[in-house]
Amino acid sequence: MASFNIGELGKRSNLPPKTIRYYESVGLLPKALRAPNGYRLYSDADVGRLDFIRKAKRLGLTLEEILPLMPLLDSSDCDSVHAKLLVNVEERLALIDKEISGLEEMRSILLRLLQRPARGVSRSSRAAGTCGCADCR
Repeated sequence: MASFNIGELGKRSNLPPKTIRYYESVGLLPKALRAPNGYRLYSDADVGRLDFIRKAKRLGLTLEEILPLMPLLDSSDCDSVHAKLLVNVEERLALIDKEISGLEEMRSILLRLLQRPARGVSRSSRAAGTCGCADCR
């Protein structure tokens, strides 16, 4: 089994060593073996784990959502990883749909505001500290 230091893992995974150390500290990567000089030693399996993490993050998953997938990934049970990943993706899609709905509602309000003519209410006919210009109805 080939082993290499954190700098080489960073090059292979396109991640800074600080991120790799963080992933190790939160359990996304197993604790690295140590060389006699104390340097961390990594393998091609670690490159694969980091690649999986990057792809999962690209799908919108948080590190907290990715963490439970890692033991499944280690077991080489691709069907279980895939099933759990799909659950996370469905949850993410529901959140995205909710965000889109909120944005569409905001867009509609803003368009109505742009299309509404100026009300021309004199300053003396309204209460102090109020203004109807931002009324979204």
